[in-house]
Amino acid sequence: MGTNYINLQKRGAMIMLTRNPFDNDVLDTSKYLTKAQEEAVARMSLSIQSNTLGVLTGEIGSGKSTVMRHLTTSIPTDKYDIIYLCISNLRPKDLYSEVLYKLGETTPFYLIQAKRLLQETILQRQKQSDKIPLLIIDEAHELQHESIMELRILMNYEMDLKSGFPIILCGQPELRRILKLKKFEPISQRIKMQYHLGGLSREEISEYIKFRLSEIGLERPVFSESSIAKIFSYTQGIPRIVNTICHGAIFDAETNKEEVIEDKHIAKVLNDLERQKGLIC
Repeated sequence: MGTNYINLQKRGAMIMLTRNPFDNDVLDTSKYLTKAQEEAVARMSLSIQSNTLGVLTGEIGSGKSTVMRHLTTSIPTDKYDIIYLCISNLRPKDLYSEVLYKLGETTPFYLIQAKRLLQETILQRQKQSDKIPLLIIDEAHELQHESIMELRILMNYEMDLKSGFPIILCGQPELRRILKLKKFEPISQRIKMQYHLGGLSREEISEYIKFRLSEIGLERPVFSESSIAKIFSYTQGIPRIVNTICHGAIFDAETNKEEVIEDKHIAKVLNDLERQKGLIC
């Protein structure tokens, strides 16, 4: 896809943003869940209900954020206080400070005091039958190892008889490798529910594309079977990459006033992607 395509895209950007069904600014992706994403939501929901530690991992662009959005919007807000953290390289002191801040508490200067205050706050909430804190840590693979170790302390209430509140860790595949390290065995043993998101199957990609098209009222087939096969081969079913390719293919077909997206449109998009990455000249 050469210079002409890029120039046309710039001129037509405003129009395409309001029309292209593969632009996430247009459609709410949480309206569509694959079977794998539904399973992930179910497992994380069960972990929350049982007041335990849940771990959700997935490849980059596999739909972890979609799962977390769906999960948090389905949680009863009259029962849970959702504490969402997405801070790179989070230190133990920062971890306690953020949780206490979200619970409306002033953070003490020293770490030991912050730990004590959080424990007292959780116990007080339990006595008053107040809202249960729900701690969600996104990009958890970037946590400092010392902070991961603190999760055991966070969940270790009443001599380890029960957890004070549920915790959900969400991150890239590296998180699974980290939690397998021997020093994190005390944490791994506390994981009651976990799930790893991969890519969509060939059939799921077809259904996903149909859904996105139907959301703008287009019910007729637009992508040929061979073009979908080519998309699957390149993306291995990762939704974010599927969106990128379909977005470009639709624009290219419309620019050339063609009604069906064939292999040639996908090939042009892939060629352009490789060129922009500097993989080809």
